[in-house]
Amino acid sequence: MNFQQTYLYWLAGAVLLVVAIMSWRDKKQSAAV
Repeated sequence: MNFQQTYLYWLAGAVLLVVAIMSWRDKKQSAAV
């Protein structure tokens, strides 16, 4: 596995993680209101 592929996998994983956290926080806030 070369560096560029690894970097792309990490980047995709980070984006998915951020989106999941944003979505979860949004749901938590709207549920609390």
